[in-house]
Amino acid sequence: MGGEELVRLLRPPAGARQLLLGVTAAVLPGCTSSGRTEVDTGAYALSWQGRLHHTGDARPRVSLNEIPRTDRTFAIGPLAGLRGEITVIDGEPYIARIDENGEQRVGHGFDPRAPFLVYGNVREWRGVSVPADVKTVQDLEGWLETLEDFAEPFPFKITTATSTIQYHVIHNAEPGYKTSLPHSDLMRRFELNKTPVTLLGVYSTEHGGIFTHRGAATPIHMVAGDGQRSGHVDGPEMGDEARLFVPAEGRAQGPRPMLSRQNFPDGVCGA
Repeated sequence: MGGEELVRLLRPPAGARQLLLGVTAAVLPGCTSSGRTEVDTGAYALSWQGRLHHTGDARPRVSLNEIPRTDRTFAIGPLAGLRGEITVIDGEPYIARIDENGEQRVGHGFDPRAPFLVYGNVREWRGVSVPADVKTVQDLEGWLETLEDFAEPFPFKITTATSTIQYHVIHNAEPGYKTSLPHSDLMRRFELNKTPVTLLGVYSTEHGGIFTHRGAATPIHMVAGDGQRSGHVDGPEMGDEARLFVPAEGRAQGPRPMLSRQNFPDGVCGA
């Protein structure tokens, strides 16, 4: 499928953009508020709540029990205290933790809490083949960027049968909800080779420091085909027959907002 055909497939109806609802505060590092921000295009609803944890503060600010649940619910974020990773795909939670032996364990249930969570529901997914030359995160971001008529931010899934995936599970061994260690020192790294996986991400070029790390456009989590491994993706090498799933077209409910100070009553921290 060519680039023009893909853009045509994913393009919303005329005037379709996103509606920003209930904006209470920016959630950039250094902001004191952690209110919920919502996007609803009619094709999908997406919310983010809490804030990134560059300050080392990882107190629980949102519970999985608080989010709307359907068989199309998605969510990604770290566990409170930075003691694991939360991934919800198609309404099924996968909670990755590191046990006392340094091994990964994946549990389930909606009890976990997070310092930060991006989540939502997709009314209907539409799939397209991933081009053969899209293998890495950088390739993927470059390809998604060509979908310029598709509203941001938007969730996506990728399924592939033969991926090699480098990923990590965050693991803070210090007591309480704060850590003095750099984020990179808390990562327990793993690799899967030639394994069926589902990747879940949210694409946006306008939310650096909000729900993506600065300089990145796609926080991505993954769940292995057997459901026994999950975590935050560092370096996928997508295999053959990979398919991208994005929200199907839907009627937008308002104009697309710009991320500027006027959108946030308390200002945009770090802008």
